[in-house]
This record gives sequence, structure tokens and C-alpha cells, in this order.
Amino acid sequence: MMVCHDGNIFLDKIEKKFLANPDNGLFISLPVMLGLKSIQDEYVECLKELFNLKWTVGCAGGKHHMAYYFVGILNSKSKKSKLLYLDPHYVQEAIQSKYLNGDENEYDTKMQKAVKSYHCSKIQLIPIQNICSSVAIGFYLRDYDQFLKFKLKMLSMQKMQDSFLSIFEHKPEYLKKSYRS
Repeated sequence: MMVCHDGNIFLDKIEKKFLANPDNGLFISLPVMLGLKSIQDEYVECLKELFNLKWTVGCAGGKHHMAYYFVGILNSKSKKSKLLYLDPHYVQEAIQSKYLNGDENEYDTKMQKAVKSYHCSKIQLIPIQNICSSVAIGFYLRDYDQFLKFKLKMLSMQKMQDSFLSIFEHKPEYLKKSYRS
């Protein structure tokens, strides 16, 4: 796992992780502040674009004292885009191991009932402009090859008008003294 502090992505640090363990995947968390109270309009397009990337696994955030986990986007090309979210406060117990042993018919019935309870009956949506401005975007890169593709995409997205991404090949000297390593 790697946390990119202050919204800065240092590509050499990610690459070092993959070169040390080329077959291991890597989860990257990118915490960013996209406004004071709400997301500034100019950052919405970049956030929508990030949700369309195959490496994006979601975004931790919320609205007005409520935490959510945003898992996808609906109508990303529209001005009225909405985020699909899960409420992490809705908790239920794991499937009991006793369901996994014993009679196969009993297993099927109990397992079907348990699995059915883990699905939402209603899709939860929120307009992207209504979420709080402090979010942590998650990415999962399976291997070094995916990292190389991710790197190219991030560098191109950084050039978008109104991008909030800060991508560096290496940590600049002026940051080495004042920021965490």
C-alpha cells in the first residue's frame, strides 16, 4: 500500500515498489482536497475521468458529517453525473463457518439466504457536486505492466484543463526538505 500525501504522486516511489516485488499488486491512496466546503466546479471533470479508469477502485468521502464509499459513476459525460455509493456504517456479520460444513442442501439454502442479504435492494446515488471536498481516491495496480499504463494516463490527465493531479517523476528538491518522504 502507498499513500500519496497531499495529492502528490511520485512515480519513482511506485516504480521502486514494483521493482522490489514485480508480481505483487499495489493499492494507492490519493487523498485530495478539492475545495473548501464542496468540490470546486473546475475539478469535477478530472474526478469524473478518474472514476472511468480501470485502476480506480473507489473513493472514500462523504457529505455533511456522513461517510460514504463511492464505487462508481453514472452518466459521466453528463453535467448531472451521480456517484454510486455504499454506506460503511451498515454492518452485518460475516457468513458463519458452520454454513460451510455439513449437509450440502442445508449449505445451499443458508448460503443463498446469507449471500442475498449482502446485496443492496436500492442503488444509492448522489450528485457529484454534493459531496464534500475532502476525498481519498483509491487505485489498484496488479503488476508492473499496469503501472506503466497508469503512469502514462496520469501524466496525460495532469495536462487536462483544471486537473488537480500533481504527478512527478521524482520528488522535487524543494519538497524533500519540507515534506514527508
